Amino acid sequence: MSPAAAKILERLQLTDRIVGIGAWVDPPAGSRNMPRVGTFDRPNVELILRLEAQALITSGETSAQAARTRLAGLGVRVIALDVATPDDLFHAIVTLGNLLGGSARAAALAETIRAGMQNLTQRARDVHPSRVLVLVGREPWYAAGAGSGIDAMIRAVGGNNVIARSTSPYPQVSLETIVSGDPDVIIDCSDNRPGAPRGRHAGDWARFSFLQAVANNRVYFVNPNRFLVPGPDLVEKSFALGQLIHAEIYGEPAGFD
Repeated sequence: MSPAAAKILERLQLTDRIVGIGAWVDPPAGSRNMPRVGTFDRPNVELILRLEAQALITSGETSAQAARTRLAGLGVRVIALDVATPDDLFHAIVTLGNLLGGSARAAALAETIRAGMQNLTQRARDVHPSRVLVLVGREPWYAAGAGSGIDAMIRAVGGNNVIARSTSPYPQVSLETIVSGDPDVIIDCSDNRPGAPRGRHAGDWARFSFLQAVANNRVYFVNPNRFLVPGPDLVEKSFALGQLIHAEIYGEPAGFD
């Protein structure tokens, strides 16, 4: 039921163990007709049982607790994984590897990702940190705050999150909060609709010309999937984020979708 878990199993070459996927999970390579077993908050218990699944791998959300309790009572092991932060991701990789007999590959994958993140951080060790705002929602505004995976990526590539003092990973923010942080870089991931604006331009942020990011043409409109969907491609996502924050280190952005 977890998109990140499905990606991890692909990287571990364990997709042959999957008998069904959630509605929001991309089918594993070569398995386009995989049965859909509902959403993470409304799993199809009957179908899961008919598929003779031995485990349900889902997210850390608790909204489907009744269905999960029922499945557990019927002998289906329920494994709820958080993957928001790098440490969560490493734990999820090792957990899935141990569960499905791929512990050695899982340890190697976790170490590869960890080393990749350390390399990105090392490259930014002497840079002056840029103040960064990553917007994830509008009307009202929501941003990536402390404890989010995006916050960890910002710090890894030489940025300071202007919402780092938040009390939740994705808090609602006011214009006053944004102005007080005066970001050098604004990454707007708030719109995933077809035809949504993409690229480097002020867009509707132009009305806030007093912000450093707007004045210096450092506003980027990016597809939310580029950064908001966690998974084993953490290094690649962090590198892409680094290109927006410190192009002088990581190179110019290769795309915004």
